[in-house]
Amino acid sequence: MGCCAGARRQSDYQRRPAGDQNFGGVPFTIGAAPRSCIVLSSKSRPFPEKLPGEVTIPIGYPTEGFYFLHTSAYGGEYVALYQIQYADGTTQGLQGRAGG
Repeated sequence: MGCCAGARRQSDYQRRPAGDQNFGGVPFTIGAAPRSCIVLSSKSRPFPEKLPGEVTIPIGYPTEGFYFLHTSAYGGEYVALYQIQYADGTTQGLQGRAGG
């Protein structure tokens, strides 16, 4: 996929092919590079100033749920914080942990 250049190869999905994939029984469609993933900055990653620290991904329509397909090549036990904002303005934080 080419989105994670310089990342530790055993920790990311850069070698996964684009297209339909299945992880843990959940279907995903992986886009082709360079739109195959979002890379965020980390204090553990080289040149953190060159990457955004956060992104907003608008869904734009009602949904009953969603999944995050997350990898991490840098970081500690907690590697992400997903802040979900609902249509009514309430929010929920979910921590992403390394190691599944």
